[in-house]
Amino acid sequence: MAKKMITPELISAIRLWKDTDNLSYEAIGNIAGVKASSVCQWFSGKTVSMYESTFNRLLPHIQKFLPTNYVPNSNSGAVIVNNGGSNYGNAVSHYALSVVLKKITDSESLTAEEKIKFIKVLQED
Repeated sequence: MAKKMITPELISAIRLWKDTDNLSYEAIGNIAGVKASSVCQWFSGKTVSMYESTFNRLLPHIQKFLPTNYVPNSNSGAVIVNNGGSNYGNAVSHYALSVVLKKITDSESLTAEEKIKFIKVLQED
């Protein structure tokens, strides 16, 4: 059976999907056809490849989070595909902004005024 390399881009896409859809390792494993412990090993770097069939079950869910024209390959690490105008950049930007905003709003060390200042800076063009 052919295998696909687990690249940083692939892990990033799976993580974005996990966080966007609020999925557990078990839920991802159920969709991918693997155990939750396997998913955990992908994220920890203990596993460096996955079966092509596993990758193919994940692809419909993570493709929008992959960089445009990128899909892991067992040989070079990437092959070119058309993913229909990926919004990967927007997804990453939105995700990063939501993480920053959450850290600001949840911070106990910032005053309300400081939180407002940070948020206003983030809103600037």
